[in-house]
Amino acid sequence: MSIDPQKLITDLNSEDDVGLLLRGHLYIERELVRIIEFHFEVPELFDTDSINFPKKIYLAGAMGVMTPEEIKPYMMLNKLRNKVAHNLDSCVTEKDIRTLIESFTEKQLNMLNVAIESRPQDTQGLRHCILILFLYLFALLRHKSGVVYDELAEWRRLYLEIE
Repeated sequence: MSIDPQKLITDLNSEDDVGLLLRGHLYIERELVRIIEFHFEVPELFDTDSINFPKKIYLAGAMGVMTPEEIKPYMMLNKLRNKVAHNLDSCVTEKDIRTLIESFTEKQLNMLNVAIESRPQDTQGLRHCILILFLYLFALLRHKSGVVYDELAEWRRLYLEIE
């Protein structure tokens, strides 16, 4: 199932940190499932809903789709998601965001820096992080499939339009 770029941008723009994190995690997981299923010969024989997010990440790694370095920020995101999803009094702190950013690969950090330079008025570091992690998976699928799309340009255009 394809993800509507405008809906994702709207959803991530309209949430508080906890809602942003939970909803962003869902979008990232959906894109991760698309990557995994793309690499299956017969995807309907494996129910990706039957495994949790960490197992999906490690499955992508075991399939050679992601490197251990690329896995780390997604596991950090999941840890942060679990922190806020299972505790009503929990919140996303600046330290949480810094820890997430510290787990990024060099390529993800470069993407993050471009995003921050493009939108210096946007102080929502968590939104930047979630979008970078989503777009990284999005680009990874396009790269692995050997298909070139103008979709990344469309995502970038929509991202820059966030108010």
